[in-house]
Amino acid sequence: MSVAAAAAVLPPAKPRLAWRVGVTGHRDFDAATIDALCPAVAEVLALVRRTLHELASTQEVAEVHASGADADLRLLSPLAEGADRLVAAEALRQGYRLEVALPFPQAQYEQDFGPDSVAAFRALLAEARDEAGGPGVVALDGAQGPARHRSYAAVGRFVARNCDLLIAIWDGQRVARRGGTESVVRAAAAAGVPVWWIDPDRPRAPCLLQQDGAVRDGPAAHDGAAAAEALRHAMRLSIVPPGAGRPAADGLLRGIVQRVFGPTRGAMSPLRDYLREAPPRAPRLRQVHARFIDLVVGGPSLPIPPAPAPGRPVEQWWERHHAAAAAASKTFGDRYRSSYVIVFLMAGIALIAAILAFVVPAALHVPVALVELAMLVSIATIVCVNHLGRWQERWITYRLLAELCRKQRVLAPLGLAPPVGDVARIVTARGHGADPRDGNEATLPPRDAWVAWYFAALRRAAPLPAGALVGAALARARDHGRGVFEEQLAYHRRRRRRSEAASHHLAQWGEAFFLFALAGVVARIALELMHAPALAVILVGVACAASPAVSATLLGIRAYAEFELIARQSERMQRVMSDAIAELDSLPIDGALASEALGSALIGVSTSMLLDIDGWAQLFHVKALEAG
Repeated sequence: MSVAAAAAVLPPAKPRLAWRVGVTGHRDFDAATIDALCPAVAEVLALVRRTLHELASTQEVAEVHASGADADLRLLSPLAEGADRLVAAEALRQGYRLEVALPFPQAQYEQDFGPDSVAAFRALLAEARDEAGGPGVVALDGAQGPARHRSYAAVGRFVARNCDLLIAIWDGQRVARRGGTESVVRAAAAAGVPVWWIDPDRPRAPCLLQQDGAVRDGPAAHDGAAAAEALRHAMRLSIVPPGAGRPAADGLLRGIVQRVFGPTRGAMSPLRDYLREAPPRAPRLRQVHARFIDLVVGGPSLPIPPAPAPGRPVEQWWERHHAAAAAASKTFGDRYRSSYVIVFLMAGIALIAAILAFVVPAALHVPVALVELAMLVSIATIVCVNHLGRWQERWITYRLLAELCRKQRVLAPLGLAPPVGDVARIVTARGHGADPRDGNEATLPPRDAWVAWYFAALRRAAPLPAGALVGAALARARDHGRGVFEEQLAYHRRRRRRSEAASHHLAQWGEAFFLFALAGVVARIALELMHAPALAVILVGVACAASPAVSATLLGIRAYAEFELIARQSERMQRVMSDAIAELDSLPIDGALASEALGSALIGVSTSMLLDIDGWAQLFHVKALEAG
């Protein structure tokens, strides 16, 4: 991405404070049961609304969410008879915005309703709105007939994975058929979505289920009066951003910097730093790494074909956030990688100067020592600036965020998201107030927990896909995913070739300078034995001093950059991308629930891409820049 293009998408945007409630439940209730359920439904919806507004008034929440906009409360419902409509009607009365997911196109769906029921359904459907004021309705590609139960199961899963709280009006009975309330509750609990369970026989004693075991084994995680407090606590953990955590301070010099400057810089929140990122300036020294690699490889690399331009609002939403994170990541990645190239080059010069002190005449000792001092001071300065600016940390975390948004850009048009477990493995989010010394090992330091929080906040505020997910819409989703995978294939093909070439050339050059130093030592011994002129001995001595230092510098950069490991990663991802493109090309997009197969394929590839970025993050997390 060019500097001009990056500037056009920065700074990163604060998400709107949002919370989406989903609903599932039985369809057949008599009038007395409905009368008993209405207060219980109204109570939990009011609790959610009240809690969200209370949190919105706190400084820690307000400063990381978009200002000037009210909290966005939404109710996601399939509008089936019974529970779906009961909760939807009450949500509208309390000011929630209604969003609707249908298991199949409206005309087919209405075949399940009687004449009076159709009129009530259409009245509620007319109230559905998206954030821009358009119809907030998405119709999945299910069908009546043999696929009917599978279609209801699909829309239940859609609701479960796109809500932050699921209201389940359910008697607790297990039903063998697919698509029932129990299967939706299980899907939500397995995805980490809290479930507010209202038993129609005991509507005044709701339970909050927060784990799959509570559904499977019987007793709820919280019931009675504790349920409301548990829900408030769950909402707070989701909406309040994590603490700043403790920045890493390994190494003597970085530890000194942390102790001296930590109270002013280290205490700042990395989330707030990200939201304050400015457009990148002119590259300057940030291009040292790129130009060095171009020199080693033999010319600049070919450009990568861009991914397809986002078309629908949901694609544009995620591309906007991906572009912001990617531009910020590139800025700090260029700074960090250029800094370690410069440090290695300065270290080589300092080593040469140190050796020359034993070779050159005494009159040159002071100038040589001054060169060595200048290099060492410059190295220390770069390490301190790197640590204070957290270039490495910001490069890695912004890259993680960018990749999560890139994957979501592909998945969101189908109402999908990366699996919760895979996101958790990449970004280890700790609870508020967690102590890094508690013995829990994390892939990343606690300060990176903000990435998971911010991505979740974006998901809560993001629009849902709209319209019918059939025909052209599925073709668009498939082609869009294919385009992103082709862009990634080209990226990994280029990265593999450049990494292999850089590793090979640096190894050759390093060995060549080593052999040159070996030959120089032999030549110097010969000159000494032949009593050659002092100038010749000095010149050969200078060459002997410089050659091993240059060799060490080149081989050090090669080892630090991990070119071989990166090349192997890209080789594996090339195979993954090629297989994914072939699989997408072979998938039919017509017929009932074709979106299920397409979504499964996209999820599988996205999981592989997330695991790849996980490996990359672990690799470079341990590459903190040190003076040593």
